[in-house]
Amino acid sequence: MRHFRTFITGTAVALSLVFGVTPAYAQRFNIGTYNLRYANHGDSVHGNGWGQRLPVIAAQVRFHDFDIFGTQEGLYHMLEGLRDSLPGYTYIGVGRDDGKMAGEHSAIFYKTGKFKLLDHGDFWLSDTLDRPNKGWDAVLPRICTWGKFREISTGLVFYMFNLHMDHVGVRARAESSKLILARVRAMPAGTPVILTGDFNVDQTNESYRLINESGVLRDCYELSPIRLATNGTFNSFRADGKTDSRIDHIFVSRGFRVGRYGILTDTYRSKDDTGGKYTARTPSDHFPVMAAVEYGAVSLAEHIVLITVDGFRPDFYLDPSWGAVNIRRLMQDGTHALGVNSVLPSMTYPSHTTIVTGVQPAKHGVYFNNMFEPNGPTGKMYWNDSSIHAPTIWEAAEKRGMTVASLFWPVSADAPVQYNIPDIGSMGEGVREKYARPAGFVDVLKKEVFDNTDKINYGQDHNVARIAAYVIGKSKPGLMTIHFFSVDHYEHMQGRDGDSVRMAVRDADSSVGIVVDALKTAGIWDKTVIIVTGDHGFVDVKTSINPNVWLVKAGLITDVKKDDWKAQFFSVGGSSFLYLKDRNDKATLAKVKEVLAGLSSADRKLFRMIDRPQLDAIGGNPLAEFALSGEHGASFGNAMTGEAIRPGHGGTHGYFPDFREIMTGYVACGPGIRKGGVVSEMNQRDQAVIVARLLGLSLPTGEGKIPAGLLAE
Repeated sequence: MRHFRTFITGTAVALSLVFGVTPAYAQRFNIGTYNLRYANHGDSVHGNGWGQRLPVIAAQVRFHDFDIFGTQEGLYHMLEGLRDSLPGYTYIGVGRDDGKMAGEHSAIFYKTGKFKLLDHGDFWLSDTLDRPNKGWDAVLPRICTWGKFREISTGLVFYMFNLHMDHVGVRARAESSKLILARVRAMPAGTPVILTGDFNVDQTNESYRLINESGVLRDCYELSPIRLATNGTFNSFRADGKTDSRIDHIFVSRGFRVGRYGILTDTYRSKDDTGGKYTARTPSDHFPVMAAVEYGAVSLAEHIVLITVDGFRPDFYLDPSWGAVNIRRLMQDGTHALGVNSVLPSMTYPSHTTIVTGVQPAKHGVYFNNMFEPNGPTGKMYWNDSSIHAPTIWEAAEKRGMTVASLFWPVSADAPVQYNIPDIGSMGEGVREKYARPAGFVDVLKKEVFDNTDKINYGQDHNVARIAAYVIGKSKPGLMTIHFFSVDHYEHMQGRDGDSVRMAVRDADSSVGIVVDALKTAGIWDKTVIIVTGDHGFVDVKTSINPNVWLVKAGLITDVKKDDWKAQFFSVGGSSFLYLKDRNDKATLAKVKEVLAGLSSADRKLFRMIDRPQLDAIGGNPLAEFALSGEHGASFGNAMTGEAIRPGHGGTHGYFPDFREIMTGYVACGPGIRKGGVVSEMNQRDQAVIVARLLGLSLPTGEGKIPAGLLAE
């Protein structure tokens, strides 16, 4: 049995976890409080026996769909019977008379499929918390049961307290209110807390006001815009009674929003012993109370513009010599990261898809830019939103009723957005314009933005920014995702530094400036969070490795076009992934590893192996047996003839994302963002969760977290 002292001992450690797991999106559930009326012979004589009432109470709970509810006056056998009548529920709590099973309980019932119990305990409403006793002027021992719960689907962690205050002791009720408030105030600010119970005082009493006016907890009755409260809560088993007195209450801490509140005056009929008449009866001498609440999803901003600069690196804004004056201004007025870990492979399409889903490639399904084709490349690529197997922030914003825009974002054709010009890679401008939304959008842009031009040069970041400015001015989207890609092009050509790279960085920065000016002109700058981030860093290439040359020599590849192969590597810049024609072919897998082990020490130093457990841990491609990641400036190619090791040039990405050069950057500025904040390190999957938190969106599948130091207090 855990009592209150156990709870106090663990508070500093346990509660420090609350903020790391409280997610951005809304968690909705129904809270109840129900005084069950203890089972006794006198009630049975008058037709209100527990055996008669139990099935009605259980039906009430199921019909009104209580997710979690506090009970009062329940004896052990009553609680066991109620639990047996409610499949999918269990309860916590001990008897007030001995701390075990004797006497009335203040038990908390909850759905086991919705909540995970993390910790729980009980304490007596008294100066002596840890054993049965009467507090102050109370005439009976009074107990409070508490539980620490996690909402399974969203990760919300909250505390619930449930009690039954004394029916006689005036001081005992007041001191009990103070005791509960002291416990809640001892928690870190912002801890989600629910308090339910039979307080034995109504809304006019000082003990009630101590809690409701504390600034810590509020009565759901007062917070709810929709109330069904045609009666009070104590009925004395009289179906025809009427009172305005509410002595059973549900209080919640800040952060909860109440959608509906009800005092549930359901009755049932029992047949009289004589005359064949029916009597209206109440299931208990108290009416249960229910509140439909949600936690989270308070938006901090009305608009978000999320810009990715392909190949964006932290040094572009940390080092003034790059000339990124607009991005540095955002950095100074907001928060920046010293580095963002990409995904594997650290490529444009998988990374961008993680940004909008909050999950790694293994879950969202976009493993590369181009698809692996076992019989040789034909140009198949990931380009349509249907390739994404996880919910996106576009969907979440659209469901919230927001206007959503996406410009040149990878894997976005047919995405659920109102404005869209997708990134379709090498598929041609005809395909891009075919999937542009709304219909006729490109023609409007040619006329109104680009002075009746015949063709828009989408390869210039300035032109992308001009399109964004037009959409902002016209529709003020709630969420806009924009992809600038010129920097990546020049980094591939010149590597991490060079005149063309620096010019491209300045061009991307001035394009950010165009977007900022458009937000100010539209009058929404003060309501907008602007984020400038990227998909990956870059590595200077010195050597190119073509591992399929080794497999050809080993007899494992004969002619892929004729499907005559046993194993082949699929190379994507800084990494290469091994596929087997038959995944059960262990002999071939062993042969490939033998080939690699037999290379010279100089060749082996050019790469490291990423085994299947490592791929699983980072959420990498589930279809590959293992991967290679380049070292010492080595990248990979897909040639099957010629020399396996060749000179390399320029720059690339795609590497296993665990070193500084391959990190991308992150700068955020606007409402809800800390000014002058610095995040030492974050992950690409955090970005969707951050957007969801800022806009109050529901994205329960997102696996990222909000980095400490990002949000304003």
